[in-house]
Amino acid sequence: NVRRPGSSFFIRYEAHMYRCVAACVAFCLLSTVSAVEKREAKIWSKVGLAWPDGDNSNLYALAGNGWNHVSWLYTYGPWSVPDAAVIDLDFVPMLKGCDQIADFNASVAHGALDSMTHILGFNEYVSLLTLSTPPNFLLPYLTLPHPRRPDNPLEANLTPEVAAYLWKQNIQPLLTLGINLGAPAVSGTPRGKAWMVDFIQECYGCSFDFLPLHWHGSNCTAFQEYVQDMYQSFGRSIWITELSCPACTPATVGDFIGCATGFLQDQPYVLRYAFSGSTRMLGTEVNAFLLPDGSSATDLGVQYAKS
Repeated sequence: NVRRPGSSFFIRYEAHMYRCVAACVAFCLLSTVSAVEKREAKIWSKVGLAWPDGDNSNLYALAGNGWNHVSWLYTYGPWSVPDAAVIDLDFVPMLKGCDQIADFNASVAHGALDSMTHILGFNEYVSLLTLSTPPNFLLPYLTLPHPRRPDNPLEANLTPEVAAYLWKQNIQPLLTLGINLGAPAVSGTPRGKAWMVDFIQECYGCSFDFLPLHWHGSNCTAFQEYVQDMYQSFGRSIWITELSCPACTPATVGDFIGCATGFLQDQPYVLRYAFSGSTRMLGTEVNAFLLPDGSSATDLGVQYAKS
């Protein structure tokens, strides 16, 4: 029987099958690598968007004009917006503050965060006063003055003690899901750095993978020094989750953006950054990405998208 094992026919048949299997495996691997490389190229672009405007069709107006280089956004909450998926933006949820705890935990319970790789912790713009019935634990911290005030008393009402308590209850457990945890974002002031030191001391046993920072100013050199100092002080990768130049003019804001984003792109420890110019977020159109009618990107928006 010429088809028995060891015969010339069997050897040729076996070699043919090996070649077919190898070709199929190679095709599958190439297809997979191509898809992965495409997705990684999108995700690992540092350029992102702080989007506080909710479910708003204006986000779609930013598509094109170089915005394919923008890879991610966050919405100051646990909810994404439909247009984010349409234009392929990686959504990063946030637990902004006490008023979002129920929705945030509901999202976790319903598996909405299963596909997420990163979480942003508390934002400096949070308020415990939004709670109708605060837990007894929080009551001592709701009356100012307090010996250890919040990061920004004009905007925030979250002390390091309260943040540590809420972190342990709501964010630290997500580490078991393999999610990268972003520390509470702090303002770009000396008080912000001191707040973070106190938070780390209070939050014994807590961990975070990266440090979100905010900067609203016109001095690019001072911004660079701030980012470097925070990285050296805390030894964590950096995300810039708010960046703007409220004091800039239309003639100078482009230079600031070019200087700031050029620096951020050059720093390997800076993983992502988001400029605060989604619409007229800061009450000034100088930093706006969109035209007043929301129909398309401004020149600044196009410049930023290509940074």
